[in-house]
Amino acid sequence: MNWDIFLLKMDRPIPMKQLENNADLPSLGTLDDVIAVLSEKFHGIDWNNPALGNYKSEYYSIDFSLGDKEVIDSVLLYIKGEYFPKKEILDLCKPMGWKAIDIDKGEYL
Repeated sequence: MNWDIFLLKMDRPIPMKQLENNADLPSLGTLDDVIAVLSEKFHGIDWNNPALGNYKSEYYSIDFSLGDKEVIDSVLLYIKGEYFPKKEILDLCKPMGWKAIDIDKGEYL
């Protein structure tokens, strides 16, 4: 299975229609800050390319697409495998004030 998840920072969920119209959202932090947060939750991410990290577990893999800007406003996760790590993603997002959106379903996790 494959899942595409978008991580954004917001106080409360914003209607999808408003997000599609390029809502002005706060940044997630600097590139280094975001890499540190992701690496703390998903130990062993390969950051050979800082704009695209890769994590592999026994049951799934995640490509973390950060882009090449110094300040990051979103992260795109490309998840592949037999297990969807919903709990792990929510555990990552909650303390940071981030929200996760399943792009295919157009729904918040």
